[in-house]
Amino acid sequence: METITDTKYVYTTLASGFDHADSLQKTAVIEGHEGKQIKIEELSCSMNVAKAGVTGTVTVVAEVDGVYTTLATFEETNTLYTPKSKIVDFLAEAGKSVTLRWYLKTSDKKNRSRMKLLSYSYSILDTSEKPPVQKTNECLVVIECESENAANLLVEALRGSGYLERGVEIYIKKSI
Repeated sequence: METITDTKYVYTTLASGFDHADSLQKTAVIEGHEGKQIKIEELSCSMNVAKAGVTGTVTVVAEVDGVYTTLATFEETNTLYTPKSKIVDFLAEAGKSVTLRWYLKTSDKKNRSRMKLLSYSYSILDTSEKPPVQKTNECLVVIECESENAANLLVEALRGSGYLERGVEIYIKKSI
């Protein structure tokens, strides 16, 4: 596992929404390599706000091939820098690069929120060494179709959506 920490900059904003251009504070790219997967394991930073009663919010997003996934959200109301961290388990498809983006906003446009010591930990996994599969919150969704043909069309539609690559299983029950 490799950990990268930005010790050089303090990031600050008066942006009160993540849709504002000034909310994007930092971008880091982890280059993908053929036959290797990138696994993001931990994110951290230190945060504060300029005035008590103001809430600063940091959101860290991973982007892979135009698909955005929120990995962590941190909030702070303290005027003293407070460390924040989160263990994450984000695994990119083999060969794909991961772009991490840190967004920062404040609840009060007149008072800044700040972050520093941005850090991320990641590993590069050989795809021949499959990581252990962890089952989480299993659920079952049943979609009743009018015919086997309609069910097969639904499967084809889901095939292009990316769900099957994420481990979603589809079963077609044939009537007796």
